[in-house]
Amino acid sequence: DRYRIMVRDLPTGASFELAPDWDRSPSAIAFSGDGKSIYANAQDMGEKTLWRFELGTGKAHRLAGDGTIGSFDVSSGSVVFARDNLRSPSELFIIEGGETRQLTDFSGPQLKNVAMGEYQRFSFEGAHGDTVHGYVMKPAVYEEGRKYPIAFLVHGGPQGSFGDHWHYRWNPQTYAGQGFAPVF
Repeated sequence: DRYRIMVRDLPTGASFELAPDWDRSPSAIAFSGDGKSIYANAQDMGEKTLWRFELGTGKAHRLAGDGTIGSFDVSSGSVVFARDNLRSPSELFIIEGGETRQLTDFSGPQLKNVAMGEYQRFSFEGAHGDTVHGYVMKPAVYEEGRKYPIAFLVHGGPQGSFGDHWHYRWNPQTYAGQGFAPVF
């Protein structure tokens, strides 16, 4: 129940699966400028990460995460991508020469005085020994030692779930801002 990256040699018509042992499902794919690699983004342990695959070997390289990589564009020598997370809407970033740097800060000035909950990922053993992953977020004005109500947010699977993503409809920060400790 996952998507795969299939490559076809046009002159011969032969097809093969690129990186058959990679256990993610790509959302979008693009060839590198030199045609030697394929880039893809994919759901990955509560994030949506950016990957590069070597066409010759099928080796997968995780390039960026720390939230949700939405759109990306590949040119010769660089990749520009949009990334958001539970603390910020999308901003643009670039990978050049192996280094990642932020290009925009549209939301920083608007959010600098907004109280938001800190969050962390957790996991536990579920049915049949499967690992279940989730997040917990502190209320926006958290005080150590104080008790808070929990908002238990359930959504997902198998193709989508809550994660480290700034969602305009299902954003756990809206619960944290009201004094809840969201678990999702």
